[in-house]
Amino acid sequence: MNTNIKTAAKLAAFAGAFALTGCAFMPASVHPTYTDTYEQKLAGASSVAIKTLVSNDKKNKNEVSYKRDGFGIKMAGVYSNVEKDFIGALNVALRDKGFIIRNNGYQRKIVLVVKHFMADESNGLITQDYTGTSVIGVKVCNNTGKILFSHIFIIKKFPLGRYAIGGAGIASKKLLNTAINDIVSDNRFLHALIQR
Repeated sequence: MNTNIKTAAKLAAFAGAFALTGCAFMPASVHPTYTDTYEQKLAGASSVAIKTLVSNDKKNKNEVSYKRDGFGIKMAGVYSNVEKDFIGALNVALRDKGFIIRNNGYQRKIVLVVKHFMADESNGLITQDYTGTSVIGVKVCNNTGKILFSHIFIIKKFPLGRYAIGGAGIASKKLLNTAINDIVSDNRFLHALIQR
């Protein structure tokens, strides 16, 4: 009888520990998309064709967030195709500004280098809070390769919200939108695209 109680206690402790970690052991994938917040077309943009390139130079490559267990210990990663998501977001933002996107016959080439992009999770009692950090290098070149603009856009500890379910995906989308909006709303960047 005493052995059965010990076994039941061990099983209950194991089940309780597993319940606190929940699905934190399971890696997840997110596919953040861009939603334009600047609806205004840029004068002269419709006559400029742009080629966009994105490079993922992140140390942790496609990890964009992570899950924590009930004790706050970092567990499984949350992954995204960083290059694909960023090039898609950048192309949508540029098209919304009025630019033409093409791989041949372009006047400007944008090279975007993602050096860091992470939605950090911190656990609350029921919800998770997210803050975002990103470091993105941007170069604009003309069709002969001359650099017209070069800048590193940095976002530090940007509050992305509090979520009970699906927070990593929502937080990653907010961080992607914030990073792309910082780039496409920069006057020096836009001037480099449309200057003759």
